[in-house]
Amino acid sequence: MTWLILILVAALIIGPVAYLKPSPKDKRVVALRAAARQAGLNVSLVRLEDLGAPKHERVNSAGQPREVFREAAAYGLAHELDGVDEGDSLTIYRNQDEVTLPLHNLNPDWVVLFRDRDCSWFQPWQERVLNWAQDLPPEVVAIKLDQRFLACCWRENLAVETGIVATLQEQLSALEKSLSS
Repeated sequence: MTWLILILVAALIIGPVAYLKPSPKDKRVVALRAAARQAGLNVSLVRLEDLGAPKHERVNSAGQPREVFREAAAYGLAHELDGVDEGDSLTIYRNQDEVTLPLHNLNPDWVVLFRDRDCSWFQPWQERVLNWAQDLPPEVVAIKLDQRFLACCWRENLAVETGIVATLQEQLSALEKSLSS
């Protein structure tokens, strides 16, 4: 009986400690973010509209419309965009097969929410950004642009060894140079 009590007490002590240990996924994400920071990228978590959320998730129990978001990591570069006012921002989404929101197609692969279709400050850069976006890895689900930041948003589902951080850094630097000229 004493052994049983000792084993139970040891399990109660070891259980929470084991729970605090980072999972392999947590370790991979930490390594990705550290590599991104080392490459000069800013890393932040953003909420993106879930374009493919089922219609029943877009309505609350009272029948009122609600927005459905998903988390993504934004790996970006600080950059000043001339002609963009404080607070102006635009998120360009990779087009999906199953979409439950009204969208405006910029081209077959990239869309904006219908409410953002007349974003006049983006017009001078639209062609350059969309041409640049064609070479982005398929893991990138959105591009965020505002007065001070250019970012690729993705779900961090690859390991550092794949070279994804270097690819994103090269792509964002190329866009920064293109928008500066």
